[in-house]
This record gives sequence, C-alpha cells and structure tokens, in this order.
Amino acid sequence: MDDRPPPARAPEPLFATVWPFVCVVVVIIGMALADFLLEASEPSARVMLLVVRLLAAASLIALAGVTLRRLFLQREELEAALSASEKRFVGSLSDIQKRKQAEALLFEEKERAQVTLASIADAVVTVDTDGRIEFMNPVAERLTGWPLAEARQRPVAEVFAVVDEATGAPIPDPVARALAEGSVVEAEGNVVLLCRGAESIAIDYSVAPIRDRVARTVGAVLVVQDMSRERQYAARLSNLASHDALTGLLNRREFEQRVRAIVEHRESEEGQHAVLYLDLDQFKVVNDTSGHAAGDELLRQVGALLRPRLR
Repeated sequence: MDDRPPPARAPEPLFATVWPFVCVVVVIIGMALADFLLEASEPSARVMLLVVRLLAAASLIALAGVTLRRLFLQREELEAALSASEKRFVGSLSDIQKRKQAEALLFEEKERAQVTLASIADAVVTVDTDGRIEFMNPVAERLTGWPLAEARQRPVAEVFAVVDEATGAPIPDPVARALAEGSVVEAEGNVVLLCRGAESIAIDYSVAPIRDRVARTVGAVLVVQDMSRERQYAARLSNLASHDALTGLLNRREFEQRVRAIVEHRESEEGQHAVLYLDLDQFKVVNDTSGHAAGDELLRQVGALLRPRLR
C-alpha cells in the first residue's frame, strides 16, 4: 500500500479566486445606479427595478454559495494537507526513534563484546582479511609487548612472531594460513612467542576465520594461551621421572633406556661409547657413624661434582 500523500495542487490564478467578490461589488454598484436613475419613474420601471433587485439578490445568493463552496473545498484541502504532513512528521519521528533504538542496541552489543574480550584470560587478536590487526585485548598486549594503539593496522606476523621451541625455526604465519584455507589452524608441537622487549614465552594458539551472515570470510580471530607454567610443570615432571631426586643424576630406569637405545642403533651411528662405574669407598662407614643424613649429603655433593661433566 502506498502511504505517500497525493501531489499538491498547483496554485490557482488570482482572478479565479477573487472573481466572486468582484461580481458582488459590480452588482451592488449596479443596484445603486438603478435606484438613482429610476427613483421617480413610472410603475413599470419600478416593477422592472424590483425584478432587477430580485435577480441581484439571487445572484448574490448564488455567488455566496459558490464562495462558500470554494471556501469549504479549500478547507478540506488544507485539512488533508495538514493530515498528510502530520503523518509524515509522525512517520519521520517513528523512523528516527527506531534508528536511535537500533544504534543504542548496536552500541550496547559492541560494548558488551569489548568488555567480554577484555575479561577473557587468554589473549585475543582480531584481524581483517588482509591480515592487519583490528583489535587486541589487554592480555594480548601484555604477551606480545605491543599496545593496541601501535599494533592497529600492522601485519599480524610483525606482532605475533612464533618459533619452534625445540629447533628455533620460524613458524609460518598461522593467520594467513587460516584466511587462505578458511579453516581453523592450531599450534603443532611446542611453540614459543617472540615478545617485544622481553623474553620468549611458551604458548599455544588457535586461529579461526570470522564469517558474516552469508558465510563470507571477513577476518580472523587469534586466541593465544600462555603455557609457560604448564611447560615448566611438564619439564619438572619429566625431570623427576628420569632423574634421581637426591643426586640429580639419571636414575636407573632412564639409564637403562639410554643404554638400550644406544645398543639398538649402534650399527647406524658412528662413534664410541663408554660406561663409567663409580663406587664410593667407606660409604657404609659414613652412614653408620654419622647417620643417613650425612650419607645423603655426601651423595648430593658427589652428584653436584659429576653433573657438569656428564652428558
């Protein structure tokens, strides 16, 4: 249904508006002249004057009707124009109100998203389709050493540089790979983040493309987890599993595994291997005379002497 108001009528000429009043003035002037000229005339003339007056009265009544009709039509047109203007005004106010409500809801959703990202314990970085940074939460700023004001619109590979923890080899940009493949990319193996102006940090990451309503890729989100504490725990557990807690030297289980590995690969590897057997003389005497605490301390000191000289 078309709610648009009808087109406005063109303004009427001046004569078309005032001609009824001009006719009234002419008739009144004619009646005055007739009274002046036929005042002392014969009865037939007076009858004629009466007829003229009656015709003039009828003309005045007709002109008054025409004038009233025109006034009523103009009034209806004015009311229709005012009603259409009021509808347009109300419609404009309604559109403005809806637009403001939509803007308020959009701002509220954006603010909620910003607060949520800022509250996440992991580092979050969003990039556009060109791989340039659009947003970083405070955790990402702390891990990378880049404030958002400096990192915005920079290539993510410049801010997020990662290497393999074991070999130190650079790892290709995972964000570019996620954008190219359109799929989630996760860290493979142990990864280290090269921080700006600080020591490297052991991390784990995942990259996922961001899609709009029509499944078109419009960017990517990078989530980074600080794995320093977990790696330290893992290294400590691994060390405890393969080393003696008292001396810090390899325990029997790890020693046997290494000897077995050397024996199994002796044909493919070149070089020589040697096994050194040490025995502490009078160790039992130390335990018996000074107690087990002194014996343990002796073993710790011997282990401290041997560790720097062993592989």
